[in-house]
Amino acid sequence: MIEPAHVFNTLRLGPLVEVPVLLSLSYLALWLRGRLNWEEVSKGGEANSVDVERK
Repeated sequence: MIEPAHVFNTLRLGPLVEVPVLLSLSYLALWLRGRLNWEEVSKGGEANSVDVERK
């Protein structure tokens, strides 16, 4: 059986772990966006696309 103290600790500590992790992932995504130049791909459509005709 689950003890109420464990449930309380989980509910109390969950946001203390979740918020910094999500903020870190957000900053990582913003850093990677600038590092990998994702904006150029999204503005220009498909990058280096080659039309292939099917016979």
